[in-house]
Amino acid sequence: MKTIIASTLALVLCCLTVSCSVQKTVEPEPQEIQESKYKSVVCDTELNSSVIDKEVFYWSVPGEVKDLKDKQICYEGENYNLTYISSSREPFSPYEEDEYYDGDKSHFSFRSDTDEMTGYIFNVWGLDMSDYVYDPLTIDAAQTIAENLAEKYIKVEDYAMTSTAIPYTEMNCDEYICYRFIFTRHIGGIPTKDYMAVTIGNDGRLISFRCSTAGLFSGKDNIEFDKEEVEKSIALKINELFLEKYEYVYTTGERLLTYTPNGELILLSVVRAGLTVKGIKDTVTTKFVIGTLIG
Repeated sequence: MKTIIASTLALVLCCLTVSCSVQKTVEPEPQEIQESKYKSVVCDTELNSSVIDKEVFYWSVPGEVKDLKDKQICYEGENYNLTYISSSREPFSPYEEDEYYDGDKSHFSFRSDTDEMTGYIFNVWGLDMSDYVYDPLTIDAAQTIAENLAEKYIKVEDYAMTSTAIPYTEMNCDEYICYRFIFTRHIGGIPTKDYMAVTIGNDGRLISFRCSTAGLFSGKDNIEFDKEEVEKSIALKINELFLEKYEYVYTTGERLLTYTPNGELILLSVVRAGLTVKGIKDTVTTKFVIGTLIG
């Protein structure tokens, strides 16, 4: 179960690792950097980073346990007795979710304090595959199933889709493969947090889906912002972080549009920096996410 959950959560982070934004390496010229109309803040850092701290904690607060009752639901014609686990926020999502499970069978997510389902994980590892006989689906057939499910939440034609085949050889059934499909809305060539992920087994079984932020940017395709001002804002923030102690170069890479829990439009940028300690010449590297508030 833990392996499936970890694999599903990895989908969330891929939105920041697949991007068509331009890689840009910047040499520091602090005397030429002027004020920007945008404000940038540090949203995330490498684990155990020793040179930089988070400035906002929307997406790094540990899950909390609320005083919520267990649920009884019917999903796809099957009844589930769900036990509440905890509540948390998916990385870079404006929404909090409540997590429930049905023993070792299934895992469900709901928009916080509601019955709106936002995720489902079937425990593949609980299957007895020793005598399991089925006609394997092709990835195209699995895609059709995934698209039909996704259409209940999003307009699929407005989203770019990527797919991955994942073999589960540990299940004593070498032919069992899961097909993972990710539907992502882009605005101006930049991926957004408006996405949906669906995983289908090659026996046609729904393994998992995530739709917690599906529709987040619906009807907002005309969002515009000043790209030069974004770069200026990032440069100012990096000067503020490093100029006193380090000589540095940095690269801006993958980007993601999302909203903060306060409803502010924010552009997230992955930054990789090479830092040389002044007077010592020891060099360290670090990676972090800067968020630029653009509306």
